[in-house]
Amino acid sequence: MAHQAGAQGLEEVVVTATKRAESMQDVPISMIAMSGQDIKDFGVTRGEEFSANMPAVSIKQNPIGNFIFIRGVGTPGSNQGIEQSVSLFHDGIYMGRSQLSRAPFMDLERVEVLKGPQSVLFGKNTIGGAIHVISAKPTDEVEGMISGLYGWEDGEQEITGVLSGPITDSLSGRIAYRGYELDGYLENELTGDDAPERDDKTLRLQLSWDATDNLNITGKWENSEFNQVQQTTQLSVIDPVGNGVGFSALNSALRSFVTGDTSPEKYDDKRAVINDGGATLGDAALFLD
Repeated sequence: MAHQAGAQGLEEVVVTATKRAESMQDVPISMIAMSGQDIKDFGVTRGEEFSANMPAVSIKQNPIGNFIFIRGVGTPGSNQGIEQSVSLFHDGIYMGRSQLSRAPFMDLERVEVLKGPQSVLFGKNTIGGAIHVISAKPTDEVEGMISGLYGWEDGEQEITGVLSGPITDSLSGRIAYRGYELDGYLENELTGDDAPERDDKTLRLQLSWDATDNLNITGKWENSEFNQVQQTTQLSVIDPVGNGVGFSALNSALRSFVTGDTSPEKYDDKRAVINDGGATLGDAALFLD
């Protein structure tokens, strides 16, 4: 949330890093923030895209969860029993598992990044820092937005819609929806399918009630479903002698066994990865015997 301080002045960014609204310049915390309007202008819809525009922040997705690091501090690995060193919060609610960072950056007011331990206000688990995602709130006036995207070649489709406004004199509501589909842009030579295939859906409902002049009660319900088939992974090895990057012999052998193609692998728009519990590897071993 920001407002223009002057005709040619700097924007004053108001944040709630200390659980109260105040100028970011007055907050005694090392932090950075991005407004919801900037997130929309940059086309940010996922954590990985958000971190690309934020210094010292890294969010990377792997097949099981997401890795979140601030200033190089974070929790490596994908053990779902371990809480993250960099904590994620949605509207003040602690999201304790890395998979929850896949929730889309949809219809937001702002995102605050607090660097370093934040144990006093955000809890003992924020060893490396905290990322606080604040969704846009219901408005006193009617407003709405709808946007769409369609990619002909890869079957990419996205639709986002927002509707907000008053219901009664003291009650207002907001509904936001985002749907995203992708057929894939890399051919997997071992399965014959394109990858990665995605199907994401998120629906958020909010109600804001002005109970008294000094009391406002806000309730939020949100449901997200994320389905992704295959990754953009390709097995390769790095030659420590300095001869560059090559593909693993095992991966090349499996590719040759499944497809019959014995030509050298290369980096292009194809991938050769299969996860079938080792069944293909067993078949290849029997064939070689």
